[in-house]
Amino acid sequence: MKAYHKRLLSVLITIVLLLCVSSVFISSVFTVDASQLHIDPQGSASSAQGLNRSDGQLPGKAELDADGYDTVLANGFEQVLTDGKSTLYFRDDTAEIALQDLATGHIWYSNPQDRDQETMVEGTTRLRIGAQLTVAYYDSQGTYGQMDSYNDAIAYDGVKWEQTDNELIVHYRLGKTVVTLADVPQQISKSRLDGFLSVLSEKDQKDFLKNYKLASVTGRDQSYVDKMVEKYPNVINEDTYYLTKDSTRILTKIRTWLDECGYTDEDLDYDNKVNQIEVEASSRAFFAMTMTYRLDEGALVVTLKGDSLEYDETIPPNEINILEYFGAGGKTEKGYMLMPDGSGTLIYYNNGRTTETPFAMRIYGNDTVSETESAYVADKKVSLPVFGVKNGKAAMLAVVEEGAATVSLNARVNGMFNSYNTVYPSMLATAVDRMNISDSQQVYFEAEPYRGDVVIRYQPLKEEDNDYMGMARAYRQMLLEAGTLKAQAESVYPLALDVIGAAPTTELVAGMPVEVMEPMTTFAQMAEIANALPAKGNAVWLRMEGWMKDGLQQKAVTGISVESKLGGEEGLKQLLADAQEQGWQVLPEVWLATAFDKGGFSLSNDCIRDLCRDIAVRYTYDYVSRYRRYGAGIVYQLDGARTQKSAEYFLRDAQRLGLNAASIPDVGVNLWSDFEMRAPMNRQLMQQMGEGVLASFHEKMQLALPNPNAYALTYASKILDMPTTDSAFRMTDECIPFYQAVVRGSIDYVCEPLNYADDHRMALLQAVEYGSGLQYAVSAETTALLKETDYSYVNKGRFTDWDETIQESYIAAASVLEKVAGLEMIHHERVSFNLYTTTYADGTCIAVNYGAQAAQVNGVEVPPMSFAVVKGGEGA
Repeated sequence: MKAYHKRLLSVLITIVLLLCVSSVFISSVFTVDASQLHIDPQGSASSAQGLNRSDGQLPGKAELDADGYDTVLANGFEQVLTDGKSTLYFRDDTAEIALQDLATGHIWYSNPQDRDQETMVEGTTRLRIGAQLTVAYYDSQGTYGQMDSYNDAIAYDGVKWEQTDNELIVHYRLGKTVVTLADVPQQISKSRLDGFLSVLSEKDQKDFLKNYKLASVTGRDQSYVDKMVEKYPNVINEDTYYLTKDSTRILTKIRTWLDECGYTDEDLDYDNKVNQIEVEASSRAFFAMTMTYRLDEGALVVTLKGDSLEYDETIPPNEINILEYFGAGGKTEKGYMLMPDGSGTLIYYNNGRTTETPFAMRIYGNDTVSETESAYVADKKVSLPVFGVKNGKAAMLAVVEEGAATVSLNARVNGMFNSYNTVYPSMLATAVDRMNISDSQQVYFEAEPYRGDVVIRYQPLKEEDNDYMGMARAYRQMLLEAGTLKAQAESVYPLALDVIGAAPTTELVAGMPVEVMEPMTTFAQMAEIANALPAKGNAVWLRMEGWMKDGLQQKAVTGISVESKLGGEEGLKQLLADAQEQGWQVLPEVWLATAFDKGGFSLSNDCIRDLCRDIAVRYTYDYVSRYRRYGAGIVYQLDGARTQKSAEYFLRDAQRLGLNAASIPDVGVNLWSDFEMRAPMNRQLMQQMGEGVLASFHEKMQLALPNPNAYALTYASKILDMPTTDSAFRMTDECIPFYQAVVRGSIDYVCEPLNYADDHRMALLQAVEYGSGLQYAVSAETTALLKETDYSYVNKGRFTDWDETIQESYIAAASVLEKVAGLEMIHHERVSFNLYTTTYADGTCIAVNYGAQAAQVNGVEVPPMSFAVVKGGEGA
């Protein structure tokens, strides 16, 4: 072999080895079940573009307010209700409503009044802009269909209404009201028809049979038989009647007679199948429902009555859009839509993002169980059941007061589907799943649609509250009045450590792989770390992950068994004693509804089921390819009954160990459905179960919840993992501290772990802008010990590596935020593209500069990529 051949071979071997090593590294490091640990592998926004995704020319409040109010009532509306603060008008020929806020005079319409000038869409699509309800559905073959209250109710005189002293009631029937060929048997065997007709009078039988003829091949030659079988396939087996008349009048009479005979849709399906008649199942689709409107202290309360829902049982409603165009903005209007995605996000009218995916997120997050092969790794969700609209000078807040767990929030801008900017709720009435089997498709429906009410409160806002901060203040006030939130008596500026306890790893023993528990941070080391922190006393939050037996791979709770490798019960008690002496807050974490390995529960009895009635599990995914990792661990979601038992087992042993606090990362944070046949639980029932579990904890200890859903706020003493960004969907324009403005002054909170953000400095600035305490995910031992395990994504949290950064960051943030701890956030403003200010109840104003150049605010210089107090509070 020549020398250059040897060199070439050597290079090729080296490249192959490097590729092999790289693939091992990627598969081990970039894998994640993002819900298991409280770190976001994607991190926060890494630049100011993550905060403001526009070109820097977003309109300010003054520019938006220049549009003024719409105070002139359109023709055709008549007053139906008033309460001294608002007036409701109704147009009976279209079922439209108009709400006038008497304080400002502004009128909010359920449907755009200039839709006759719409040019982007035509026909039924344009007419649908005049609908108040739209129903999506699937038939038994999986065919998708859609009906709306304008094209399928108004057009068929399918809307009836009535008025009481304090309520407007509108009844809708969507779907055809005339009988068609699809409603009667086009072919039916003589023996079957004679059996049904026997209950009719002799005259009615004769009149009925005038519309049918009898086909028979008895005694006929083969040529005749072949022709008849081609037309009437079942005639080869028995004499068959076939329909000869199809006028609407005749078909209606036939259907009336059939109803008298007890002839059902199931009978019709049978005859169509036997006689090979192809009829679209969706032709029988219809939906009847009732919506009510009432006024309450100026707010419009809209209720979709769950018990009013009627439909063909073979074609249940899938999703119902409610008041899709209420408050919609046109292509020349100025305004924005607020969505509670993550910390909160704004979508400005007419932002030009017409080719992006429309915004759609389920309130309280998606079902936590998925069997998909791929997944988008993201941890932002909608935790609050609200949305808002600012249209010129007018603004309105909408709150889903009942049925929120079944609702998704949707938004579209001008140019996506038509010329309007609109935000609206949609209710999942019946869950649907489809499974492809060979060349056919099996469709699975939820056994029973959601029968509860969906109640939405539309609250017009005062002029001084006509922006997103005013929306936050209005929603906060609602929560305070309801007792969900309370004013804080004491507060701190917290520093939280998400401490990793033990994790399972593999060692070779006598040449055989054996799973062992790796102590990443013992209880004694946790105390040492807490002592080294710049925060003191109850400002220190020690959140312990993997502290029980099996570490991070926690099985279903059957009690509390402390991991011996961390120091066992004695070590835990010593840590608790140190914490009591120093004032630290120890927050042991426990998964109540989740098991990361088999053990402590029954697969067949204790796990939730998907729509196909299989055990529903969660997988881990490769972070790079986003596809499921085969051979990796499976996460089991426990059903409601087993979750309640987990809570009972934990509370029983917590009292014995002297635990007075806990962190719960699933109940009250995630939400899921259970389609088990014997006792199914939809998301609304699961929410109620979760509230009961949280209430039982709240009676006995403090609770720290990561990014809790709104219904869990009343049980939360502390909030962990408070998002400081939105999901950064390309349709949206900028993220805002809406969630923070709602809870600040009631519950202390910390941001997501800063050391797992893409850009630590950027994430720190966001935390300061949003008035957040800081959090870091750390361990005493090097995270290299977890390489090539299922926890290899825990890869940058050794405390000694972050000690200096934690010291500097907390001291700097506390220098401006400690003095406003526990104070409400009353104002937030984008001063310029990279400059934001946040103002608190005592008047303190803090500016955060994301730019590369220093900025001036109120005569105070704010250094680049830094922050400063630009206005002192009371007593400053």
